[in-house]
Amino acid sequence: MSKNRKLSITPTSAEEAVQLCREEPQEVLAMISYCLSSFTLSPEDMDDLISSIYLHLISKALYAYNGSSQLHTFIGVVTKQCARNFIRKLNKDKSRHHSYSPDIDIIGDVNDVNTQISELMCDESPLVQNIIYQKYWNECSNAQIAEITGVPLKSIEPIIQAFIERVKESCNEFRI
Repeated sequence: MSKNRKLSITPTSAEEAVQLCREEPQEVLAMISYCLSSFTLSPEDMDDLISSIYLHLISKALYAYNGSSQLHTFIGVVTKQCARNFIRKLNKDKSRHHSYSPDIDIIGDVNDVNTQISELMCDESPLVQNIIYQKYWNECSNAQIAEITGVPLKSIEPIIQAFIERVKESCNEFRI
């Protein structure tokens, strides 16, 4: 992320938010990229998504900004919503062009699973996202996760297991 923290402020109006994002496009693009770092997309799709999110922000979404949260939080929420929609559209387009076959190469299967997990992560609360991130990306123990998140230790494992079950159900549903 950029050292410039202008997006950490809370503009008082939508117009002020739009102006700030137009003055600091590199910081906004860096913020969008950071928010998308957990998604598995091709470089071309990622570039398309980042560009479309930025354009959506400055042409439409920021005009709904009401100053009730910090600007970077608002940008993060919009980014994740756009990413979910983009991935759903990609998955629909893929399913129209080819049907499932057990002979699909393993790389394609892994990419489908990664995309499905990324979608499921977007649907989770920020707390669950943080727990899963800490467990599998930072390789934290359940005790460390409890300390980081403030969630009771005995609740960590059930949260993780519930997410794993949702992943399994989703993969079975799409025959991944």
